[in-house]
Amino acid sequence: PDVGTRTDKIRMAFAGAGDGPFIDKLVEKIWTAVEQGSGTSMQEIANQVEDTNLEWHQRLWSVYGRGRRPEAEILIAIYADKEVSLHRLTGPIVNELDTYGFVGIGEELGTFMAEQVRADFDSVEDDVIAALYILHNAKKYVDSCGGDTQLATVLLDGSVHKMASHDADVLAESLAQIGKEVQYLFSAAGNLSYKR
Repeated sequence: PDVGTRTDKIRMAFAGAGDGPFIDKLVEKIWTAVEQGSGTSMQEIANQVEDTNLEWHQRLWSVYGRGRRPEAEILIAIYADKEVSLHRLTGPIVNELDTYGFVGIGEELGTFMAEQVRADFDSVEDDVIAALYILHNAKKYVDSCGGDTQLATVLLDGSVHKMASHDADVLAESLAQIGKEVQYLFSAAGNLSYKR
């Protein structure tokens, strides 16, 4: 949510896949609960996210028949207590992630590509480049995966940096061109014959 100041003790960023209005409602309720809650430690915030998510799944799902329940997968980056953590909401369940995560129908391709292009020692800048490259390919090769690229980073000082959608698209296209060249070199290396 685009509120608050750099001095806020709690910041959050959300990325979702599934039923749009349901995701919007969950994000709104989670953010409001955390913002109005008394907890400031990472564990207290994570507990508030989990409790609010479960409460609103129960409230809204009770209105629907079993086969018609809206679905949501949401990645939540949380800054609290001078640390950052990443959580994955899958329906009423919330789990903390160790490194990165993907949601939606591009998840398998994203996970495969992340294992190819990302290392644990990457910088935030490297992660942004990897994310743009992965998103570009998911939108290109996975049916129904698309929309505007909205990229934000939550840093250890609590600041949130956003990249304009147009800038993200231009950079992603450039990365795709570089990726083609690298793939050509990889293919060519596989055809080299060794002479003794």
